[in-house]
Formats: sequence, C-alpha cells, structure tokens
Amino acid sequence: NHILSGYDHLLFILGLLLIVSHFRKLILVITGFTIGHSLTLSLAVFDLIQINSKLVEALIGYTIMFVGLEYFTKKNNNNIVSSVTFVILLNLLLLIVSLMLGISISTALIFGVVIFSISYLFFINNYKSENKFIVVITIIFGLIHGLGFGGFLLGSGVNDENIVSGLLGFNLGVEFGQIAFILFILLTFKILSLLKMNRIISIAKNAAFVFIISLGLYFYIQRLMF
Repeated sequence: NHILSGYDHLLFILGLLLIVSHFRKLILVITGFTIGHSLTLSLAVFDLIQINSKLVEALIGYTIMFVGLEYFTKKNNNNIVSSVTFVILLNLLLLIVSLMLGISISTALIFGVVIFSISYLFFINNYKSENKFIVVITIIFGLIHGLGFGGFLLGSGVNDENIVSGLLGFNLGVEFGQIAFILFILLTFKILSLLKMNRIISIAKNAAFVFIISLGLYFYIQRLMF
C-alpha cells in the first residue's frame, strides 16, 4: 500500500537510478538508503524520537528535488554554479514570500538545507571518489525518509501488540517494492539498449529528471508553506 501510494519514495529511488550508473554502486547506495530509513523508522515506531511531520515531509520533498539537482550538476560536467544559484534563490524567495504572506516557516530548516546543499555540491565537485561519498549522503536521506515512513506505519493500525511484526513486515514490503521497481527500470533500459534505442534512453532520463525535480520542488514548497 505504501509503495503504491508513496510515489515520493519511488521518485527518490528513480533519482538514485539517474545519478548512479554502475550496478554495484547502485546496490551500495540502495543499501545505505535502507539502513537509514530502517533506523529512524524503528525509533519513530518505538516512540524513541518525536518528529515534526510537516518539516519531515518538506525535507522528503527537498531530497527528491536534490537528487534531480545532482543529476543536472553531473550532466553539466559538475558545473555547480547554476545549482548553487538555484538553491540560494529558491530558499531566499521562500523566506521573502513567507514574510510577505505572514506564513510561519522554519528559518533553521531553510538555512540548514542551503548550507548542506552548497557544501555537498562543492564537495562532490572536488572529491575524486564522490560515488563512495554518495552512500553516506543516501544514508542521511534515508534517515529523513524513515521518519516519514514512521508516520505512515503508525497510522496503519500497528500497536503495541503487533509492533515488531508490523515493523518487520513493513520493511520487507518496502524493500521488495523498491527492488522490483529498480529491476523493472534497469530491465527496460537493458532491452532498449539491446535494441540500439539509446536515443530513447536519453530522452527517458531527461524526462525523468524534469519530473523528479519538478515534483520534488512542488512537494518542498507545498509542504513547507501550507
């Protein structure tokens, strides 16, 4: 149910497929994401941490947009100027609009994502083994998504009597769903490659990039300000 309705999760996975080209590295990245979301999901379900669901959902939207932004940066030979400018202007505009409309938003969150984004983009631009570092970042993003999973799972009927089986079943279901999704996309690209339809693959990747960054941007703004 979460996989079918949680399209923001699948969008993030699709973004990872765009920025990680090698299968072995993709497995490492997906594993990092699993570790991250499993940890915070468990902490949230056992009520060991308290979450602000509005901020968590906004951050999930931002992580989706950010993987699209990273793909754009890599596609343009790691030219980070456009990406950094976009991040700064976007968040500055959000602050200005929120002040004009009297909407209360977390300035700490805004400054946090700006500092993180700029630091990460500069890091991957200068660090030769950025594909190794991306595993660490994916774990961090997984921690954020896990908090969102926690809210979903707690609202699905899990209680003290079935909390362990519910947590295990949910994690297994999510992993099965995302692995099936990854294999479907990779198999589709493989078939297109064998048919020498590389132009179609390129168009599909560009379309996916536009879809990911647009919806991620929408989720971030909508969940943060409304």
